[in-house]
Amino acid sequence: GRNVISCLPNDKLKITSLRLSEAESGEIEQTLRKEVSQRFGLDPDRDGINYMFAGNVQQGDEVKNELILFATDNETIKSHIGMLEEAQLRPVAIDTIPCALFRSFERSLRRQEDREQTVVFVDLGSRFTTVVFGRGGEISFVKQIPLGGEKFNREIAAKLGISITEAEMLRGTLRMEKSTNIDAGASGLAPESGSIGQGGLDASTRQVMVDAIGVVAEELAREISLCFRYYTVTFRGKRVERAVFAGGEAYENTLLNVLRR
Repeated sequence: GRNVISCLPNDKLKITSLRLSEAESGEIEQTLRKEVSQRFGLDPDRDGINYMFAGNVQQGDEVKNELILFATDNETIKSHIGMLEEAQLRPVAIDTIPCALFRSFERSLRRQEDREQTVVFVDLGSRFTTVVFGRGGEISFVKQIPLGGEKFNREIAAKLGISITEAEMLRGTLRMEKSTNIDAGASGLAPESGSIGQGGLDASTRQVMVDAIGVVAEELAREISLCFRYYTVTFRGKRVERAVFAGGEAYENTLLNVLRR
C-alpha cells in the first residue's frame, strides 16, 4: 500500500545522552523539556521530543539512569510529512536513522550468544557517519558524526583544484584500480604499476588522493574512537565484542585500514 514509516534527515535531528539520578527520574518529562530548551533552543510545547532508556551508570557512589534524547523542530516534521503526502504516500510513523539502522542490523544477529554481545554498528554515509552501540536488542549509545563521503570528495577537490563531481569520479577510478590489483594478486598475476586503461590515474594524482583521503579518514577515526571511549567509561565492564560497518562509504579501504589500528 501507500502507508510508510520514514526517517528524518540526520542534519535535522538533535541527539544527546544525559544522566538522571533516581530522584530526577521521577520527573523525566520536565527534565527533558528543560534540556531541549537550553541545549537546542527548541520549544518543548510545539517541537518533537522523545527519549529511550540506555542503561544504568555508576557515577561515584550513585547509580544514575542514562537516557538518549531525540529532538527536532516542528517545522521539520511538518515539512517531512508534506513531502510524503505530495508523493501520495500515507505517513504512519516517523523514525530516526540510528534506531532504524540498529533494528536492521540487529535482525542479522540470530544466535543467542550474538545477541548478548556488545556490538557497535557504524553506517558510513555521504554526509554523516552514524555510530550505534547495542546489546541484547537494546541501544546503549548513539552518535551522529557530520563526516562522510562528501568530505573525502571535498578534500580531494581542494588538493587537486578540481570540482566535487570530478573528485567523486576520480575516487571511483581509484577504487577500480585497487579492486583490479586485488583481483590480480588473488589470481597470481603481478598488479600493473601504472594506470589502468585510458582513464587510469597517474602516480602523482593517485598519491595526492590517497593522502587527502587519509586526512579525512584519520579525523573520522578519531571521532569514532571517542565514541568507544565514552561507551567503555560509561558502561564499565561491557567490552565491545564486535563491530559492523555498512553504508555507501564502507568500501573506502583507506578508512577501514585506519579504523583497524
